[in-house]
Amino acid sequence: MMTTDLNLITDPLVNGLVVEASAGTGKTYSVAALVARELATREDLRIGDILITTFTRNAAAELRDRVRARLVDTANQLRTGEVDANDLLALHLAAQTEQVPSFIKRLERAAVEFDQSTISTIHSVCTKVLKTAGIEIVSDGDDDITKRIIAEAVNDQVVVEALAGRVWDEGPIAELVGQMLGDPYVEPWYDDSLDKKLSQQLDDLVEMLRNCVQRVHLAMSNHPSYNDLLRRAHEVVTDPSQDSLLQELRSRYSLAIVDEAQDTDTLQWKFFRALFPENDRRALVAVGDPKQAIYGFRGADVRAYVRFSQQATRRTLTTNHRSDKPILEALNTTFADANFGPTISYIQVSASERHETSQIVGAPPVEFINVGDITNQGQLARPAAQKVLELLTTAKLNPSNPREIRLSDICVLVRTTAVGRDVERHLTSIGIKAVSNGTESVMRSAAAADIQVLLEAMVRVSSIGRIRRVASTALFGYSLRNVGLLTEEAMLLVQDRVSELSNILQSSGIAACAAAITSDDSLMSNLSRGTQGERN
Repeated sequence: MMTTDLNLITDPLVNGLVVEASAGTGKTYSVAALVARELATREDLRIGDILITTFTRNAAAELRDRVRARLVDTANQLRTGEVDANDLLALHLAAQTEQVPSFIKRLERAAVEFDQSTISTIHSVCTKVLKTAGIEIVSDGDDDITKRIIAEAVNDQVVVEALAGRVWDEGPIAELVGQMLGDPYVEPWYDDSLDKKLSQQLDDLVEMLRNCVQRVHLAMSNHPSYNDLLRRAHEVVTDPSQDSLLQELRSRYSLAIVDEAQDTDTLQWKFFRALFPENDRRALVAVGDPKQAIYGFRGADVRAYVRFSQQATRRTLTTNHRSDKPILEALNTTFADANFGPTISYIQVSASERHETSQIVGAPPVEFINVGDITNQGQLARPAAQKVLELLTTAKLNPSNPREIRLSDICVLVRTTAVGRDVERHLTSIGIKAVSNGTESVMRSAAAADIQVLLEAMVRVSSIGRIRRVASTALFGYSLRNVGLLTEEAMLLVQDRVSELSNILQSSGIAACAAAITSDDSLMSNLSRGTQGERN
């Protein structure tokens, strides 16, 4: 398949442009750079004139951060004259010496006006459209809809539990359910290695959470405000009687970029095309990778993206900035003729200059192992374990300063839970310690169980019972037997740390809280010891 690489400097953002970006090729970097380029070089364009949508709230938040950082960084480079030799956009702008003051002014203006930008999910955009039309909507966006659905689902389940003689506090349960819904693949978990009484309590908690999550998913799939938001917004922008509103919306946005475009559906494209007709001079740009279409279970339809791209000006990002050249060459050969669905082909990628050589010494970067005839997947476990042993004993990493390969450098991906257990069993039999992570739900590990107890304590820091439970986890290193003997001072230390983490979670979000936990050497050291052996 012939492709044309995207040129961040010269390619115009025309209406109907599609940029296909395989994993690792700098999709988000390119989106941010294109936005910075347009804002720097066009006097008529302001940050509020640009509409950028993506599929999830987390992705939208990251994209906002990256775009704003790019605006600030490019302006700083131009102002100081210290331009990164690898930043092609900054080099291009800096070379136009007479225009540099104007570029700086526009970029800084965009950074100051950044709160006027629209970088959000499609559902948030639809909410704004309906509000502009004066149509009453259920809530103020995705977050509020979700919170209300969670609250209703938890309340319903609490009533059911109360009738069975089990009393729950709705607030903490709603918090935990909200955490679980942050990842579409996370399922309720349980680990049975704890004290029998505590195990029963956690068993009840997990069953409660599982039921709540099921109720939330059912409610979301049937909730009129959630499913009908896009439909109602589309009806508004295609209603002849709302033509004045449509013209207002069209005049508001000069450029739209649809990120993760492979995860859109037909109705979304109709909505976008109503705002940005095919014959319009304003640009609708799609950025995505059809090979990464994973949200079919949430209504996404990659065929809609394919139909749009077939009529579009197509550009590609083909330099991979993550993987070594020998690995990419092997993948290019393996998938050269692969078909990922109708009209979805594999686009070959090349390595960046800093990944020209393999980081593995003494072993091929890619190797296919012939295991002969097998009757079940489990028979793959032994050769996989032997290959791990071979890497540990014969291969090294980093050609310029070789070091032995560590266990933590190796990951074995398996198709099923059963195969994962077989691999783990074979590794153990030859003296190699293995940690399962994903052969079952990630939430089933002992470490995840301890983190969940910590989250529960963070919801109600004042509860001494919860503080005692979190003290008994591997995170703090006290056994169930000894936690009752802790001094008041020791308990206060645990409570203070939980309170600190709770404040971080509330003020800065789950990512910052997770970073605080993983950067705490004491907690991580305790967790490592506690999940591998006996606690103090």
